[in-house]
Amino acid sequence: MSKGLFLARAFYRAGYRVIGADFEPYRVPVCGRFSVALDKFYKLSKPSAALCGSHKYASDLIEIVKKENVELWVSCSAVASAIEDGEAAEA
Repeated sequence: MSKGLFLARAFYRAGYRVIGADFEPYRVPVCGRFSVALDKFYKLSKPSAALCGSHKYASDLIEIVKKENVELWVSCSAVASAIEDGEAAEA
């Protein structure tokens, strides 16, 4: 999440309200979760090959966008969820 954290800090310094979201493998919190640049942080379901794993991830993103009235979504995901991020953006 280092590139996401860099962007979050830049948006925060520019006066924007920043919401973070990421999946936390092995129940270990990601470092960005604790940044003062984030107004809120959401834990996402990690996309997986299991039934509905990718759908849950995309629907979680969409729900956050609606709930928080997000105007701009910047995907900083790794390769592991790039396809799911694209699907969520289209939805």
